[in-house]
Amino acid sequence: MFGVNTVKELRNRNVESLATKMEQVNVERKLARQLSTLKTVTDWVEQAKDLPPKVTY
Repeated sequence: MFGVNTVKELRNRNVESLATKMEQVNVERKLARQLSTLKTVTDWVEQAKDLPPKVTY
């Protein structure tokens, strides 16, 4: 849906692009009453950069 399936993918995402995509999908599908702020999405990406990978293929 947003193109993020793992922490590894999240850490490499552009924050503005991800927030915009989340907004677009929410407008289309009405998934959430309140959208995450750019600051919140930025925090997610920054936290993902600090997390070790847990899923291996």
